[in-house]
Amino acid sequence: MTTYTLSEDVSRELRGALLEDEDLLVSLRRVRPAEDPDQVGLFRCVCTVAVRRPLDPETSELRQLDVSLRRTEEGFEVFELTGLEGLAAQFE
Repeated sequence: MTTYTLSEDVSRELRGALLEDEDLLVSLRRVRPAEDPDQVGLFRCVCTVAVRRPLDPETSELRQLDVSLRRTEEGFEVFELTGLEGLAAQFE
């Protein structure tokens, strides 16, 4: 099984969108990263996470995230993601 870690910036972005690291990690384990043809040594994948709604936590919105990773000795580190834009402002 591949091991994934998250950079501090990615963890901070997840917290800003009311997500936990594990929310992204569970989704990442369901997809296979592909090497980015434009940047040797970097990988990308698209995964989906359920973002809880602050005023109605029993429902959620599915968000598709574009995830950038780099290989580490143990597996992959997520160093960038897109798709959560605008969520942190909603929750403030």
